[in-house]
Order: sequence, then structure tokens, then C-alpha cells
Amino acid sequence: MIESIKGRLIRKEPLTVYLEVGSFVLKINVPLSSHDKLGRIGDNVTLLCHLYIREDDLQIYGFATEEERTLFRLLITVKQISCRIASQILSNIDIETLSKSIATKDVALLRTIPGVGERLAGRIVVELADKIKKIKPAIGKAEAGLGIDESLYEDTRDALITLGYNKKESENAISRVLRSGYKPLDTADLIKRCLKEMI
Repeated sequence: MIESIKGRLIRKEPLTVYLEVGSFVLKINVPLSSHDKLGRIGDNVTLLCHLYIREDDLQIYGFATEEERTLFRLLITVKQISCRIASQILSNIDIETLSKSIATKDVALLRTIPGVGERLAGRIVVELADKIKKIKPAIGKAEAGLGIDESLYEDTRDALITLGYNKKESENAISRVLRSGYKPLDTADLIKRCLKEMI
């Protein structure tokens, strides 16, 4: 099974990216939650993978964070949620809000997601509420797996928001900087690096 793919980003579309890996170019499906974290054309990026295989079809789904992949894999355990629908759900709601709404059985919020009606929203909370409560600490923090502690992440994000960037822009910039392998000295150092990334 393919755990992850590392390659050069050569093309981006709303729900698809193309990575050059050696002499191959791979077409990878990505939700918008991951798409926005991938950086610029020409960058080397790493995507965590979920491989979908059927007799007449093979699709690769890629994710920028383990949290997104975990939620995706939870969603596709629900009857009537295909890989495509799970990716669409992740494209229309941030992972923290989604995980919280499932854990608290907030059917009304889930129904606001395009493609999720009342019946499917009910099925999601019935089948996943208990499961997501067990893993929610690993899902609820966007800084998880980025190699920095929570306070450094939150202080940097809050500083960027104070400077006029929105929460999503700030978190995506931090993610891109850290996933490039950069090791910040302190909060001020990480803020400066993120600002360069967003120029």
C-alpha cells in the first residue's frame, strides 16, 4: 500500500494536482482542505495517500495532513459515502469544525455541507460520533505532526491574524513553511518566515 508520495508539483486544479515523481506524472485527487496547503507550482511536496482500487478503476487521494486523511477514512466507512463524496465534504468545511460537529451530533451544521442531506447527516453522527471522540485530540489540532509545540503554533497563527491575514491563510502559511523542512528558532522567526511565504 502507498503511504505517501513525494514529488514536484507541476499542475494544480480545484480538486486535482499533478506530481512529477521520477519519470512519472501522477494525477492525485485532493480535497480543498489539502489543496490550499500545497504551495506553488514547482515546489517539492509530500502527500499522504489513500489508494482506491476497484476492478476497473484506480484512484489516488492525497492529503496534506494526517488529520485530513484520518477524517476521510472515517467518512468512507459510512454507508453511502464514497471517496468522491468524502473529498467533497472535506472541501466544504474545515476539519476542526467537521470533527466537532460529528462529536457533538450537530446534524443541523452537517446539513449545511453541499451534498449532505438530512438522512446522510443523521447517518454520519450515528456511525461516527463515538469513533471520532476517541481520536478527536489527534484531529482537532492543525499543528499536529508539524514538529512544533502547540504554543508556538498558536502564537504564530494569532500574530499573523493580528497582522491582517485570516485564520485559514495563517494556518496554511505555517503548514507550508514547516513542511518545507524549515526549523524555526522561535515565534518571531516563524512569523518572519511565514510572511515571506505569503508575499
